[in-house]
Amino acid sequence: MLAFRCVVSLAVAFTSLGAARAQATWYVDASATPPGVGTPASPYASIQYAIQQPTTLSGDRVLVAQGTYVETVRFLGKELHVRSTSGAAATVIDVSTLGDVGVRFVNGEGPGAILEGFTITGADPGFGIGGGVVCSSSQAELRDCRIESCGGLGSSLVGAGVAVVNGSLSLVRCQISGCSTQTDGAGIYASGGVLRMHGGSVSNCTTVYGTGAGLHAFASAIELANVQFAGNVSMESFGGAMYLRQSNARVVDSEFSNCSVLQDHTGGAAQFDASVATLERCRFAHNSAARGGAIDTVAGLLEVRDTRFEHNIAESFQAYDGSGGAVFCAGPAYFTRCEFFDNESRPGPSQSGLGGGARGGVFDRCTFARNRCDPSNGGAGAAAADALLRSCIVWGNLPTPLWSLYNSSSSYSDLEKPVLGVGNISSDPLFVSLAQGDLRLNALSPCIDAGDALGGSDLDGSRIDMGASAFYPSYGSPAVTYCTAKLTSNGCAPYLTVNSAPPSVSGGYFEVHARSVRDNRPGLLFWGTAPAATPFQGGTLCVSNVNRTSIQTSTLGAGLPGCAGLYSYRWTSAYLASVGLNAGAAVHCQFWFRDPSASFTVGLSNAVQFTLAP
Repeated sequence: MLAFRCVVSLAVAFTSLGAARAQATWYVDASATPPGVGTPASPYASIQYAIQQPTTLSGDRVLVAQGTYVETVRFLGKELHVRSTSGAAATVIDVSTLGDVGVRFVNGEGPGAILEGFTITGADPGFGIGGGVVCSSSQAELRDCRIESCGGLGSSLVGAGVAVVNGSLSLVRCQISGCSTQTDGAGIYASGGVLRMHGGSVSNCTTVYGTGAGLHAFASAIELANVQFAGNVSMESFGGAMYLRQSNARVVDSEFSNCSVLQDHTGGAAQFDASVATLERCRFAHNSAARGGAIDTVAGLLEVRDTRFEHNIAESFQAYDGSGGAVFCAGPAYFTRCEFFDNESRPGPSQSGLGGGARGGVFDRCTFARNRCDPSNGGAGAAAADALLRSCIVWGNLPTPLWSLYNSSSSYSDLEKPVLGVGNISSDPLFVSLAQGDLRLNALSPCIDAGDALGGSDLDGSRIDMGASAFYPSYGSPAVTYCTAKLTSNGCAPYLTVNSAPPSVSGGYFEVHARSVRDNRPGLLFWGTAPAATPFQGGTLCVSNVNRTSIQTSTLGAGLPGCAGLYSYRWTSAYLASVGLNAGAAVHCQFWFRDPSASFTVGLSNAVQFTLAP
């Protein structure tokens, strides 16, 4: 009995000791006199010195003052939150003279390892994996960081900007730019890992011989939400913005622009090789390649929804035929409610390119307009080739409508040249403005309620319309997002989207969605008639004269665990009338929700502004 009491007493004592130690905060300042003791009065002079101190333990915070830190940083297995006090613009980890990696998570760090608010620049060990940041067999998170000018055109570094290998890495509102290498993944490289990127951008990254100048992923799980890829170039290989091989990917609310592959390769923005990928609400513009100006698929499975392809070009100078101005599909590919506008397929040296908009694929409720193909063969497949179309519009493709489709079948579609098929018509769809690329329908369009009756219904319950954009009596102005979201306690970056219905007083179908939030959490919508930018509960209140809707609970949607929640609020005609909002009123709104582990136990999305149409 005595021995048992001793054991219990020791257990209680150790428990009390563990509970007694609160989270410690250590301070670093580049201008301090080294080495310092980590207090506000005598801060450490080095980030790495602060991390390696035996008194710095997992769960602690390291606060770093503005300045330039010429050093490399390694977390040494500790789950620390290393945060700058003045943000990335004023706090720099400069590795340009060290010939080394900038930041390493390579000692089995757990999900509490966070780096926030730094610029990492000039990292180039010359070869190996990872330049600016490497995460190997660990879990880590970067928040509001910039990774700039890492690697070089002469470097053999894989993943010059960021690399994750057999680990899990989250990039939240991070910007990766100007990174380059001769090999794969100048911006980001992922192998056997999980990469989540919410917000931020990958821009002006270049690979000479490798694939995926912006992002290269092999055997990895990828989630990209609200990310911008711009100006990335693969000079002598595939996938200007992104190359995925044997990977699973979900890409939502993202944009790919001005990305390209040179030297007669394919997939100007993205190449999917034996991968399973879902793309939703994205935009591909001004991308180019020898085949698949925006997207090229090789085996695997691709699903694309509510996405616009415009001004993409496929042009071959050697081996390829310049097919698929926007998309080339060698594997199964399904497109729903997508727009293909002003894309072009140019001929190769030995044969004519086909499919100014697309070659291959299955298309449901898509619109093809003003796409172009090789005029030497009459413009065969100016809109699409080797494709299956249902409830689509094919109109105004060049140089002649006689060959807008090549080796394709269609049903319940509006085709400029009459083609046999159940439910097909050949009448001007009456776009709002073909010249300006506005492919919505006006009130007299013959495409209204003319799609496949078995293909579901529009939001108003009527038979689906042909084409990518369902008809509404009044469209109103596009909604515009603004303000900055407060990160959730587990690193989600909430953001707002709207559905395809216009914000109309009479329609009652317009919805605002908050995405990338935690599921099963109570929340509600704030709204007002003017914007704001007021510090509030650890974040920013983006709305003036706040009104509140009723409480709802976030549902579980698609996405990686922890950030797959969804809030939705529909602006019904009855509610608008009850609060006195009429046509012409400007409305500003953001979501507020419970987040027990966050400061003030709440979360805040960014905001969206819209003007009510009649």
